[in-house]
Amino acid sequence: MTKEKITRAQWLTLLATTLAWGLDGFDGSLFTLVVGPAMTDVLSNGGAAPTPDQVTYYGGIAVSLYLLGWAIGAVILGVLADYFGRLRVLAAGILTFALFTALTAVATDFWQVAVFRFIAGMGSGVEYPVGATLIAEVWNNRYRARAASIMASGYAAGYFLASVTYGLIGSFGWRVTMAVTLAPALLVFVLRRFVQEPETAVAARRQRRLQRDTGSERPRFTLVELFSPSVRRTTILAMVVCAGSLVSFWSITTWAPQMIRNLGAAPDDAITQVALGTALLNLGGFLGYASWGFIADVVGRRPAFAISIACMWGGSFALFPWGWGFGAYLVVLPVIGFGIFGTFSGCAVWFPELFAPPIRATAMSFTNSFGRILTAPGPVFAGVIAASWFGGSLPQAVMVVASFGLVAAIGVLLLPETRGRMVHGWTPDTTATRQAEGAG
Repeated sequence: MTKEKITRAQWLTLLATTLAWGLDGFDGSLFTLVVGPAMTDVLSNGGAAPTPDQVTYYGGIAVSLYLLGWAIGAVILGVLADYFGRLRVLAAGILTFALFTALTAVATDFWQVAVFRFIAGMGSGVEYPVGATLIAEVWNNRYRARAASIMASGYAAGYFLASVTYGLIGSFGWRVTMAVTLAPALLVFVLRRFVQEPETAVAARRQRRLQRDTGSERPRFTLVELFSPSVRRTTILAMVVCAGSLVSFWSITTWAPQMIRNLGAAPDDAITQVALGTALLNLGGFLGYASWGFIADVVGRRPAFAISIACMWGGSFALFPWGWGFGAYLVVLPVIGFGIFGTFSGCAVWFPELFAPPIRATAMSFTNSFGRILTAPGPVFAGVIAASWFGGSLPQAVMVVASFGLVAAIGVLLLPETRGRMVHGWTPDTTATRQAEGAG
């Protein structure tokens, strides 16, 4: 860490990445809020109303396809960000997810919803890993962890904004609600106009080109480099942490609106309850996100992650299996949100400190995507076992799926503590640069 003063460039980078990740959360959350009515609508084209089990099943497929697209898009775009620049790739991702999320509003058949959600997911996959990478490289001072937490908290803020938006316009129908998700496209102008590419990222790409052009060393493909002997163990453990964190996150956040809706309130009251319940879940998540870096700077990365896991699982166990009413949801959902959103912040803070700049965006994207690939069946699985094993009890099914998230504790225990330091030890190869400049 070389600087203590917070510069204008750092503030602009923090603002832009927080907005990008927040609007990603806004778009994704709005769909989970309307997934029940949307599936009921598009599955009713044949004239017969779908059963609740069909709505749950096809809604789970739509969310799972979104997560699968997210995983695939993140790997592709994350690799491209290491080769062609963080900002260029981030802008492309924002335009993709904004456009195809909004297109969901005009879908008339389930296959259209499925295609639009998959492509939107591909664009969404890059905001988090590339945003966290940008923060790690631009905020090269002792405030890095706190800045990463604030950036990550944008997602919970986006979820909170989605709950408010749904409460205000949900009565106009799910299509009107989804149409407003085109707004994030405007952020691309801000990103390209006011934010600059990090110097370390430029240096890493320059070094890779020089190695290739001068023949001093043949650079390995970034995905291959992730499994080289020096970083293989770190990569695998980071994958485990992401897998556990994400399976819990998406199982709970996907089905929380429907679990509240299933409590039996009248339709108009159900909209209010869903909006309020998810707003409190996301308010707790915002606090978990924003505070994670501050907590981790005091107690360390591993203990902070343990706190997040404890809040997620302990809160889920206290709420979901017991058939409590809406009042219990209002009390416990903020605790669960604090935990499950906090793990996202933890990865944004911790993982960039483990990987060097030449492979950092690839590492952030790949480890996150591995978790998403494993997570993709989670929403469908929860819906299936709710009907098959628990007599239609979605809360009990979600509790079972969320418990798989405890596997993240293995990675948390075995990854190195990085409080106050970077562990990769990378510096630009100035020798190759001087040789190239001399030859020129």
